Amino acid sequence: MHSPKVNVVFHRGAKEIGGNCIEIESQGIRILLDIGKPLVKEGQSAPDMSGVIQKGSQYDAVFISHAHSDHFGLLAHLDSNTPIYCSQATFDLLAIHYRWREKSRLPVNSFHTFQTEQVVKIRNPNHRAEMEVIPFLVDHSAFDAHGFVVRANGKVLVYSGDFRNHGRKGNIYRRVLSLLDDRPVDLLMMEGTNLGRPAQYVQSEWSVEKRLCTSFQQTAGLIGVTFSMQNVDRFVSVYCAALQSKRKLVIDLYSAVVLEAVSRYTPIPGPTAANIEVWLPANQYVAPAWSTAHLRKKIRPTAQLLDDIRQTPGKYVVLVRDSMMHELRSLRFSVHIYSLWRGYADSPKTESMRHVMQQTGCRWEFIHTSGHATRACILQFLKDVPARNLRIIHSEGVHADYANLLALYSDFAWRGETFSC
Repeated sequence: MHSPKVNVVFHRGAKEIGGNCIEIESQGIRILLDIGKPLVKEGQSAPDMSGVIQKGSQYDAVFISHAHSDHFGLLAHLDSNTPIYCSQATFDLLAIHYRWREKSRLPVNSFHTFQTEQVVKIRNPNHRAEMEVIPFLVDHSAFDAHGFVVRANGKVLVYSGDFRNHGRKGNIYRRVLSLLDDRPVDLLMMEGTNLGRPAQYVQSEWSVEKRLCTSFQQTAGLIGVTFSMQNVDRFVSVYCAALQSKRKLVIDLYSAVVLEAVSRYTPIPGPTAANIEVWLPANQYVAPAWSTAHLRKKIRPTAQLLDDIRQTPGKYVVLVRDSMMHELRSLRFSVHIYSLWRGYADSPKTESMRHVMQQTGCRWEFIHTSGHATRACILQFLKDVPARNLRIIHSEGVHADYANLLALYSDFAWRGETFSC
């Protein structure tokens, strides 16, 4: 008698970057690993979710790996009572995102939080079946990112999530080995973002911090930096560079709320630290009610803070975004350091921000490192976690620079593919 199979459907995130949405079904239990929004350009139509969220369809659980919208951005398409599983830190960041960015509550009512390496059991009483999902911590540019080990019907599947080994957590993904108990992996679903990009040197986060320190110390005037506060590694790099150059770091209230949430889970300076200044941009005018009382006390009056910066520009580093430029355009920046994926720099809003700043003679610097695994890291992961079957996701293919890896192309998942083991 043949045992029931485990079926994996790659709804999205196949031969594209972002939009991960993978269904696993076994013995009547259906779960999703992530339900992300694809990285589409402004003006493009919403993604087609037919076949994923059908009328009357119900998932027993949805697991969110981390708080980047290309992994959670389509939560609103689910039935509002669908059980969602994520870490507590990820839940906090999701709540902040929906309140501040979407101006709404979380679109799903049933959230459950897990601990790293906790065995989460999903049961189907009608079929007397059970599926186990075990989250493991990975290093990524999103805080508290996880991959997952899935055990179902005697099979073992591993989902890497987004990961790397050149950040401050390094090879922490190797903790997954202790969860496998020397059992063979039947399917490895691994991100391959950088396989589709030209070969280039990828620096460590410590190198980013060193470059920031050098730039800060060599700049006499005002410094603007564009980065994501959810990238805790990058915040630490910017904060340390500001300290070493004897500057104060100026952040907006939204960034302060994110920092306050993250600092509950890791020993980093919170927004009330002495050398952090907090201000309230006009587009966040309703936001004070969404922050804690002691954080509201930290807010500096905008006119007063901007006047202080104009008088002593060499004592400040300002986190800048395009939405702030109508209020910050009176400041004369000496350098603008862009510390996000270079692809975002080509957006019309970012181009407009650069134009405003460069009108006053501001120079532009790009100091960043990828949140995704290098080619060498991917190959090391494959060596560390040998699997009977491989599907590469979160990637557009294999770039010509990696001709020796073209054989991997046959292991790329394709949208709508069903894999059974």
